[in-house]
Formats: sequence, C-alpha cells, structure tokens
Amino acid sequence: MLVLFSALVITGCAAILKEDTPAGVKELRLYGLIIDNACAAQHRNDINEFSKSYSKTQALNCTLGYAFYFASEIREFDPESNEKIAQYLKDHNSSLNVDIKCYAANNKLHLVEIILPQKNSK
Repeated sequence: MLVLFSALVITGCAAILKEDTPAGVKELRLYGLIIDNACAAQHRNDINEFSKSYSKTQALNCTLGYAFYFASEIREFDPESNEKIAQYLKDHNSSLNVDIKCYAANNKLHLVEIILPQKNSK
C-alpha cells in the first residue's frame, strides 16, 4: 500500500513540473534564435544576415511579442509564450540562441520549455 501511495505522489509531482501538450499535438524540439516580431517582420528577407548582429538589448526593448528563427523559418510565439520569453530574457544569464520544446497551435508556436545547457561540474 505504501509503495502504491509513493508511486502516485511521485507521478503527481512529475506532472506538475512539466506542462502537458494537448492530446494529439506533436511536441517539437527546435534550436534557433529568439527575435522580436518587429525586427522579424522588417528583416524577413535578410534575416540570416541580420540575426548575426541582433542583440539581447534589442529583444528586451520589444513590445510586440517574439518570434523564433530556426532552419530558415520564422514563426511567431503565442501571447502566453511571449510572457515566458520576456521573463527569461530579463535573466542576465539568458541567451537569444536557445533550444526549446514547443508545439504549433493556430499557426503560432507555444513554448513548453526553454532547455538550458547543462553546466559542467568539475
């Protein structure tokens, strides 16, 4: 009985730590660049060159939300994801080049998780 109870508690805790993707929706793992929507729209034709000089300061000045540039594609994030990204970018250790878990919904990306690089412990 105690083993069963422990298993239920552990399963419940794990479910709280990870946001679930909706049923039937494929979770994606992408690596790319967070970019603000205004710059993404303005530099759609030269995004590869522009992204090389794009800075976190520019991204922090964003008021129109964020997009993700990956594999020569630009996709906007949904409003909920924009909030998460704005919070993430305020951390002084954050980076615009990130690995994310997300899914596509209503032609926008929904951020599930920003995957932080593992720190080497020596």
